Amino acid sequence: MKKQPENDSVRAEEPEQNSFTQLPMPLYEALPYREITPLSRQLYGLLRYRTCLAEKYCWEDEKGRRYIYFTIRQISEELGCSVRTAGKLMTELQEKGFLEKERQGQGKPNRIYLNEPGELFPDRKERNE
Repeated sequence: MKKQPENDSVRAEEPEQNSFTQLPMPLYEALPYREITPLSRQLYGLLRYRTCLAEKYCWEDEKGRRYIYFTIRQISEELGCSVRTAGKLMTELQEKGFLEKERQGQGKPNRIYLNEPGELFPDRKERNE
């Protein structure tokens, strides 16, 4: 008889239940990217994940750029922070060039376009410049 583990460790047969987000290494390695807060990095990871889903559902504008919808309230729920903090995180990412927002009109959520870290500082190819 096979002995069951006593803890809730991750099992290989449950990959769908254990999805995760990825963060590009430049967010940790290159000086320009280290300026953002850890929670902003986590939000960037969530935005990347949702942008991948946008590709699946063909959410593209007339220029072929992928966009997502992610309200401040949704962000605060996902990250477990206040709505005010979620707004500050989005502002930080936007001011640093990690994303662009496009207003859709009153009562509609903004479109969010995510930028890749390499696009922000293309002339900085080496680490820690």
